[in-house]
Amino acid sequence: YEFTLNATNNPIAITLIMPNWASSSSPDFDVYLYNPSGTSVASATGSNRQETINFTPTVAGKYTIRVYSHAGTGNYFLDLS
Repeated sequence: YEFTLNATNNPIAITLIMPNWASSSSPDFDVYLYNPSGTSVASATGSNRQETINFTPTVAGKYTIRVYSHAGTGNYFLDLS
């Protein structure tokens, strides 16, 4: 997922929720945030039902969110603010 950040006045908050989460490995998704130059700047790699990233940007531009499966498959909800 891509989004454009026009200013660095506010932090970025990303929440990923797995509604069908049953255990630490069923499923286990991780979420990563990449800055406009493609460098990973934040990640959430836990094994809970919810993964959260809080990041204070230093540069405006196009950011990318990537979700990877560490284990299992399923649906997820992603919130960006």
